[in-house]
Amino acid sequence: MIYEPKGRAREYAALACNLYSGCTHGCRYCYAPACLHQSREEFHRNGVPRPNILERLEQDAPRYSGSTEPVLLCFACDPYQPSECEYRVTRRALEILNSEGVPWTILTKGGTRALDDLDLFLDAWPKASFGTSLCFMDDEKRCEWEPRAVAVRNRLYAIAEFKAAGVRASRSILHDA
Repeated sequence: MIYEPKGRAREYAALACNLYSGCTHGCRYCYAPACLHQSREEFHRNGVPRPNILERLEQDAPRYSGSTEPVLLCFACDPYQPSECEYRVTRRALEILNSEGVPWTILTKGGTRALDDLDLFLDAWPKASFGTSLCFMDDEKRCEWEPRAVAVRNRLYAIAEFKAAGVRASRSILHDA
């Protein structure tokens, strides 16, 4: 379901949708477990599609057709965590948003997993963008803090591939301590 983020999250996106419950990247600094009142172990154990998420998105998307505000996928999970390879929920969600003309943006630490959906980014152009966050450029530190997220080099390669294809792509370096 599409929602309007509250508080500090609102400065990043006016609209968002969380496709998965949990995230297996295991980032030690992740705020989502606390926001969702879950232990870190429980949150990072599985990344499974939220119940009826695609049906709910199909119901919500027509209301945002023609919107100028993109829907951020996702605040409280990663749309390209390892389980996306099995479930393909993100791909189906992008197809739904594209069919309704809803702009969207991806924020992921899943790197090149997102390239499987490059065709959908191109179909949505210029209403789609790709972003990745890099807390560390040093992959040893990344392994310590984001143990199951893809390597820094993989994320940078994904950005380069999206840009080369003509998709708006960016990275946010949060800190490199």
